[in-house]
Amino acid sequence: PGMSGRGWLMTAVMLLAAAVTVPLLAGRAAAPGRPRTVRAQEAAAQPAPDYPGAIVARLPLPDVDAMVQAGRQLWATTGALTGGSQLIRIDPRTGRVVLRMRLRDAGHLPGLLYGSGRLWVIAYPPGRPSLRLLQVRPATGQITRQIVAPAGCWSATYGLGHLWLVCGSAISSRIVRMNPATGRVDTSSGALPYQDVQLSVGAQGAWFSSDTAVAQVAPSGQWLTGLILGREALHAALGSPSLAFGGGALWALSYSESIARINPGTGRVTGIISKGRFDPRYQFLDDIVMATGQRSLWLLAPADHNQLVRVDMRTGEARGEVTVGGSCGEPCDQLYDAAGSVWIPDGRQLIHIDPRLIPARGGTR
Repeated sequence: PGMSGRGWLMTAVMLLAAAVTVPLLAGRAAAPGRPRTVRAQEAAAQPAPDYPGAIVARLPLPDVDAMVQAGRQLWATTGALTGGSQLIRIDPRTGRVVLRMRLRDAGHLPGLLYGSGRLWVIAYPPGRPSLRLLQVRPATGQITRQIVAPAGCWSATYGLGHLWLVCGSAISSRIVRMNPATGRVDTSSGALPYQDVQLSVGAQGAWFSSDTAVAQVAPSGQWLTGLILGREALHAALGSPSLAFGGGALWALSYSESIARINPGTGRVTGIISKGRFDPRYQFLDDIVMATGQRSLWLLAPADHNQLVRVDMRTGEARGEVTVGGSCGEPCDQLYDAAGSVWIPDGRQLIHIDPRLIPARGGTR
């Protein structure tokens, strides 16, 4: 049901001023009932070993814009720089392109979504004011229908059986939930006083990050639940943290490059991984990219030599690095854990990394 006569602000319980004590993910769990507080200084972590042999292929696929796993298939879009918008299906076992469809007049294709057996391409056709969602038949790659998003919507994701869009202006945002079967909007949050909103929806719920907070959205999409975390709770500067679900938790990578582990049901911050744990030499610069999968956090620093680091979700320790090489630049801000592998598009090629060659728990080279 909606919130007739009341704004979401009346129900939100602001947690910004709450004193939060969380354990530091650093080798061993805190004693039950006596969590260790985050310290500014911590034991020096050892640099993780480098595993250059984990790169098993460099596929000649330039200009990749987005990737997603759909069942046993791996899909990608290309064309942001060349203007030749294409939808590609890749065999993840061999790395071979097994299907290539040119999408005429589709424009920029910055995203792919998959859920409940449906594959969607996010498209920005030239000269059109709103993004489009193109539904694809996975067996053939053919476009079966098109949904025009409401005006002012700039991003989309899939989860909890629905399509979710972020819309709004320079001073506020709203979250729109759409029925994927009908393509119609079924609920909307109304105006939220947050900017630069990034939405993540998974089986554990819907959360968004903004320039000032990380907050939970009700499954109905109509209001915030009251679980709102600010700088104090996350022990970090915000700047629209990157969010990712994995290992039963919600992970928030902040602008200050610390990572908060959040219980997505309660909103409690259960751990903090500081930058010194996964980057003890402090060689990473800004714009770290995060992905989750295979009991690990995957972190890519798209500067210098493009370092990929595998971080143990349980301890927060870096288990191994891979020097990808090259210079990332635009649009190389992508990192995917899909089909049992890690994939990094670098603008010129698609780099295939085998996680089995980077031990998840200790081990030697």
